[in-house]
Amino acid sequence: MTILIDGYWLIIAITSIVFFSCDILRPAVTSFLSKIAGENQGFIAGMNSAYTSLGIILGPIVGGILFDIHIDIPYIFAAIILIIAFIISTAKLKKPTFN
Repeated sequence: MTILIDGYWLIIAITSIVFFSCDILRPAVTSFLSKIAGENQGFIAGMNSAYTSLGIILGPIVGGILFDIHIDIPYIFAAIILIIAFIISTAKLKKPTFN
């Protein structure tokens, strides 16, 4: 969406919405994972933390490389990754039943 936006304040508004959404989503995902993990809560929490850290490290590196190629490619790449993750999660995850 940011590749279609022109204007400083609109970019600030859109990125603020994205960042606030991520900050609201992260605790919900952590809570969801702990509920479905059962006895493996420690393992799941560790894997969640490891993958989050890996994304924090590799995301800016890959984004910077793609940004050097063309200014719009990091956004397109992120959209593709999110679509793939959405498809995999909807295909593989079953609706949990909480007791």
